[in-house]
Amino acid sequence: MPRKPLITVYGDFNCPFCYALSERLQVYARDFEIRWMAVQHLPYADSSSPSFQEQTQLTAEVASVRKRAPEVQIITPPARPGTRLANLFLAAAELAAAPGLPTFRTLVFRALWRDGEDISDIAVLKRLAEKAGLDIPTLGDDEQKLTGAWQQIWATGDFDRRVPSMENGFGGRMLGFPAIPRLMPFLQGQIDDDVMLGVSCDNQNRRHILVIGNNVGLVQPALHEGQGEFALRQSDYSDDLELLALQASEADLVVLDGSDERHKPLCLRLRALEVTQHIPIVVYNQKADAAQEVEALSLGALDYMHGDQDPVVWLARTRGLARYKQSAELLGKLARIDGLTEIPNRREFDRTLEIEWLRAIRSGDPLSLLMIDIDNFKAYNDGYGHEAGDECIRQVALTIQATMRRGADFAGRYGGEEFVCVLPDTDRDGAQALADKIRHNIEALNIPHEYSNGDRIVTISTGVASFIASTRKSPVELLKAADGALYRAKQAGRNCVKVA
Repeated sequence: MPRKPLITVYGDFNCPFCYALSERLQVYARDFEIRWMAVQHLPYADSSSPSFQEQTQLTAEVASVRKRAPEVQIITPPARPGTRLANLFLAAAELAAAPGLPTFRTLVFRALWRDGEDISDIAVLKRLAEKAGLDIPTLGDDEQKLTGAWQQIWATGDFDRRVPSMENGFGGRMLGFPAIPRLMPFLQGQIDDDVMLGVSCDNQNRRHILVIGNNVGLVQPALHEGQGEFALRQSDYSDDLELLALQASEADLVVLDGSDERHKPLCLRLRALEVTQHIPIVVYNQKADAAQEVEALSLGALDYMHGDQDPVVWLARTRGLARYKQSAELLGKLARIDGLTEIPNRREFDRTLEIEWLRAIRSGDPLSLLMIDIDNFKAYNDGYGHEAGDECIRQVALTIQATMRRGADFAGRYGGEEFVCVLPDTDRDGAQALADKIRHNIEALNIPHEYSNGDRIVTISTGVASFIASTRKSPVELLKAADGALYRAKQAGRNCVKVA
């Protein structure tokens, strides 16, 4: 009997999208062999003390699964548990080549996402293993090595640290939870791209602390107490303010050395910029100073710490402040997602363009922008009705997002029937090639448009602009250039790409 095609999946038991994928694969991939490599997407998840923010995010992800996979039965569990022990059980079953392995995997997923059980509890896992007919021996080094290998492949590969992620054995790779029309061609190897994107869990790996100043020794004891929970980055005040702002935008917590007077203008600057105003700031010094503490709080810092405090206190406050950023980002994310298409909205585009512009100034790499407009959309909306118009916009948005090949690329809804794509480290030729591919993929949808004054299907026009960013230019100029190119595409008869 010929061997079934192999599908490799990287996923975390505490991810609702991974659970939904597991359920769908049981229906749509019966003719495939599924190898599930269990990873820890959230290595510090702890079911014993979930924060309000963590539960809010979990609830939002479950709601997204219900919307995208209404056939999948799912509840919101009491907490998102750690999955290290469950992964070891899965590794033990694989090393033993146990026939009950797929059943065990399904039981673990369903125990959490249908019954709300704590799958970090060894008693729960032993019961599920027994139900699957597995005889799990004492867990040892072999299981540790296998789960470590899975984690290493996923963490260092081109997966953008997303779960779920899949490889189909034909050279294809899919990141995120796919819609059914994209899942089936992927499983069968009928794809052109090696990466397709879908919705996935928010990436929450080690939280990053940026310490600016020379007295970093005061912070390190707290990090040692955290046992690898945080990653430390260090900079100093000699760097340009805009460069420091870019570094701060990528951190979960910024700690400013209060012994240097330059912490004051930097604190004010970080509070003024949209890309950093949600980042919590701590001012620290060797000794407690009540006057400096009052001043730091008035400048916008959220806390003041000093060297006389116990490292355990530092750690507790650091955890709380890092969670503050997570909460602020979650609320901000909800405000920056377009309700119709579930892709980023105009506000998130403005924010992303500002961040990528700063990055491009630092790197010297080109930054490109696409402006996309659905051709003759008013006629479509008037002729078919607003409900059909909304569905047309959703399909175009999903296709644009699915065509983007890199995790760094950004696609958003600019407004109405207009969309934008921000392409870091992409020159004019690369941006034009992507624009042509998006245009072709929209055509391939074959959405009827009998009210069009041109093609009888839905098409798009695109303007492309590419700049080498500098402090003498602004992202607004890049946007205007792309908009001008879009206007020329419309004037040229639509369904085409024009480059500024």
